[in-house]
Amino acid sequence: MRAARRWPGYIIAWLLAAAPVYPAAAAVHHALKVRLHPDQHTFQVQDTITLPRDHPKSLTFSLHAGLRPQVEGATLETLAPEGGADTLVPAERFRVTLTGARRRFVVRYGGKIYHPLAQVPSEERQFKVTAGLIDTRGTFLDSSSRWFPIIGDALVTFSLDVRLPAGWDAVSQCRRHRHQKGEAFSRVLWVCDKPQDDIYLVAARFHEYHRTHGRIQLQAFLRTPDEALARRYIRAAGRYIDRYQALLGPYPYGKFALVENFWQSGYGMPSFTLLGSQIIRFPFIIYTSYPHEILHNWWGNGVFVNFGEGNWSEGLTAYLSDQLVKVQEGKGADYRREQLQRYMDFVAGDEDFPLTAFTARNSQASEAVGYGKALMFFHMLHRRLGDKAFVKGLRLFYRDNKFRYATYDDLRRAFEKVSGDKLQADFDQWVRRTGAPDLKVEGVQVVQDAGRQRLRLTLTQTQPGPVYRLRVPVAVTLEGRAQAYQTTLAMNDKRQAFTLSVPAAPRRVDVDPQFDVFRRLSKQEIPPALSGLFGAESVLIVLPSRAPAPLAKAYRDLAQAWEGNPAFHARVVTDDELEALPEDQAVWLFGLRNRFRARAQKALSGYHAVRVSSDGDVSVAGQRFPAPGRSLVMAAARGRGAPLGWLMTTEPGALSGLAFKLPHYTKYSYLVFHGTAPRNTERGMWPVLHSPMSVLVDPAAGPVAMGRLKPRRPLTELIDTRRH
Repeated sequence: MRAARRWPGYIIAWLLAAAPVYPAAAAVHHALKVRLHPDQHTFQVQDTITLPRDHPKSLTFSLHAGLRPQVEGATLETLAPEGGADTLVPAERFRVTLTGARRRFVVRYGGKIYHPLAQVPSEERQFKVTAGLIDTRGTFLDSSSRWFPIIGDALVTFSLDVRLPAGWDAVSQCRRHRHQKGEAFSRVLWVCDKPQDDIYLVAARFHEYHRTHGRIQLQAFLRTPDEALARRYIRAAGRYIDRYQALLGPYPYGKFALVENFWQSGYGMPSFTLLGSQIIRFPFIIYTSYPHEILHNWWGNGVFVNFGEGNWSEGLTAYLSDQLVKVQEGKGADYRREQLQRYMDFVAGDEDFPLTAFTARNSQASEAVGYGKALMFFHMLHRRLGDKAFVKGLRLFYRDNKFRYATYDDLRRAFEKVSGDKLQADFDQWVRRTGAPDLKVEGVQVVQDAGRQRLRLTLTQTQPGPVYRLRVPVAVTLEGRAQAYQTTLAMNDKRQAFTLSVPAAPRRVDVDPQFDVFRRLSKQEIPPALSGLFGAESVLIVLPSRAPAPLAKAYRDLAQAWEGNPAFHARVVTDDELEALPEDQAVWLFGLRNRFRARAQKALSGYHAVRVSSDGDVSVAGQRFPAPGRSLVMAAARGRGAPLGWLMTTEPGALSGLAFKLPHYTKYSYLVFHGTAPRNTERGMWPVLHSPMSVLVDPAAGPVAMGRLKPRRPLTELIDTRRH
């Protein structure tokens, strides 16, 4: 069963325990006839199940409790109920035995499935999920609902014939074969002859828009009419599908649909995505989350994930969608630095785990590993193999594993086959090992040798434990040359000296200047950001004792909300309770009139010429933000590197909104919001002032700008579609 995009980790753990996932043989076929009664939260189902030839004739299946199954063509035995107090839904187990040459039997059942939306706590988000819902607002059913007979770990094919109230429609994966709209009822038939790891049934009152794109039907199912919105998403889907077909191989389904949900969700299913009504109307979603969900039709919904050996799909999808978008914008290095920063800020020793243990994102730490570390691993693999071999490996992996469960080892075998390289050691150190290398530069000097300039430098790995085998990019800025000299150093020891022969006098050395290596960053390499505060082991919140009463109360309410959230590890004091700020702890200062305002201004003094007037007007890099109606949030670092955050506002009503929104903006150094329903109007990162990975050959000669680096073209620009 595929559930990583939907459920937090504790639910994934239950799903894995309930139905271990292993590579399956031929698929079980379900011919489902369903009648929905949303006003009663019930349905009736007839499921004609056909077993493949090699399937045992005695089998067990589980079904949502209370559906009272009856079987024709086989004997039925009721077993002990499935699971215990921690089960996702109440489920019952049954044994079916077929006789003779029979491979087909019929199960009839029906009843109520209604699990209301529940709030799931998360360090970064508050989101809702359901284990299954038949309701007048809409229906959502998948394998975790146990709405159809779940037979072990078998992949399935199916036909889904759904009868609904008049005006309703139903969506599932693969292709629609019949669609009737009548005055008394509606009826729709979906057919999927491609093996699947789930069967989805989503239904509501929809307004449908569609367009044919080659052999693919592009659709949008909206809850309210909006042709312009539908057309934007349909056109974008065509572009993204063309992009990924050229890169990876044919799109695996006959349709792709945008489906509007009645709660805020971001789910990627085979051949459709289920997005919340607010989410699809954010203007940036069509350029960010939408290509990510479409790409999941190759990774996760085209090649399935064997969760027992690690969810490789999220990292690979993030690398080829989220990271690729940033590369196309010329911001690939910034994006990779953000991933390394998230790992440093959110992954402490006891929160780290190997990629083989990642199933789903349920915290900032799990996201930093399962998405960030994984995409950096694929980036390093890409840099090692080169564009051509990397793409050939992806295409081979997709071709050989389509509609099968796959693991990191399957990826390794595909890349080894196309490259001829042995990659076991690379996969072992990045996929099966926890932690990250901690890289330092030392001992840079120039030696004249027979008219050639030779540059000597030493790299060390200071992390505990074994050495990492690294390929470290280095850029050397040369006297009188705009273009930097670039090379890659193979590092196989904890401390290793290198000598480079360069064509002109070296002025500056930059190690890993584009953040191509997964490693623990030095604090001096990254600008202060909110992630340092939200990822701290503990944080002190300092309230202003002299703020006006309504503002003081709003600040305290926000502080107490964070103090009560175990993820923040916060303690709250007022500024008149302290003699000084602790130097080794993360600190939030609230309010313009905070007694420690001067300490914050001193910490911010080196970044973009930040100025804060006595009235609260703020200037950042020459841009002025008047105080009325504004909320400002800034991050800085103090003496020993401890993070400092400063939040100030003139709008008490804005603080409840900021309490929810700020954890979504952790990568930024400063944020400006407007209004009581705070709307972000400005955000940015401070510059890096003194990176220890950038070394001047002669510091006394003054600062030297890094030489120009060779441009990198996005993968999508390198694909010759005529050759694939």
